[in-house]
Amino acid sequence: MIQPITPNNPKVSVILPIYNQERFLQKALDSLAEQTLTDTEYICVNDGSTDSSLKIITEQAKKDNRFRVIDQQNQGTGRSRNNGLKLAKGEYIAFLDPDDWFERGALSSLYEQAKEQDCDMLVFDYKKIDDNGNLLKKVSIAERVKRAFVLTDGATFNWRDIKGKLFGGLYFAAWNKLYRRDLVENNNLHFANCSFAEDSPFVLGSTLNAKRIGYSATAHYNYLIHDCSAIRTNKDENLCLFKSLDALKRILRECGLTEELAEEFDAYVVKRCNLDISKVASQDTFESLRHQRISPRQNQIVDTLRTTGSQILAILDGIKLKNNLALKK
Repeated sequence: MIQPITPNNPKVSVILPIYNQERFLQKALDSLAEQTLTDTEYICVNDGSTDSSLKIITEQAKKDNRFRVIDQQNQGTGRSRNNGLKLAKGEYIAFLDPDDWFERGALSSLYEQAKEQDCDMLVFDYKKIDDNGNLLKKVSIAERVKRAFVLTDGATFNWRDIKGKLFGGLYFAAWNKLYRRDLVENNNLHFANCSFAEDSPFVLGSTLNAKRIGYSATAHYNYLIHDCSAIRTNKDENLCLFKSLDALKRILRECGLTEELAEEFDAYVVKRCNLDISKVASQDTFESLRHQRISPRQNQIVDTLRTTGSQILAILDGIKLKNNLALKK
């Protein structure tokens, strides 16, 4: 079910994938309704929620014709975002998770900067907030990439400038970025069809294909940390990481960068395999899939680090792998 919307050529489209978020959803919707940039559209994708989420967004759409409702059977976060992308008409596209919220004026500020600097993509800082509304941390993208590149507020750059921090330096989440819709459509960018690590291929593809990326040190986005933050709609959780890694390999291959970025990608795979094994229901299944789905070299690195854990921080900080581990190519 898709409800009509009035604006024909909005400046920004915001896509919200929604699954059972009745507790937090209204705050997210209010943050959009109160944006100072009014030439916008908000695409709310209800992913088979069993709570009152659909009712909440339907009522919002009745009050404000910038809100558009898609009601679908449960397909996972990745497909929900992809379905939203198919309908987006904005010059630029942003993403909002239904338990988070934008600062007032965020979209106006981001759009104006992107237009002024002719950016294909714009990345911005964000805040981590706890369930009581307390600020936990302001996350600085400049701080995350500083070992590769000195990034200042209002600067522009491209992926080669941050090569040493390409995998994760900008944070592999879709929501702290603004994307030119032409960038997305011309390069057939989409999310992995899963509900965990689904952002990574979209963000990497956008970063590699963007001619100019802008940066704002303003924390325009509020990321809520709460007990339900890790909701998963995909039952086969063990496959999600490997689906995402397969998509990343495809992007590198399509961009002709498989060899050039081999060491950076190895380090990212090692990091994900070491972090994600603690988050899955069956570690035995995860380990079996790991040996099947990543390269022999990457498996060898993971296995070596299991016995030489003291080296892992150096590896994950971007130190060349071949200088840290005596491994065969």
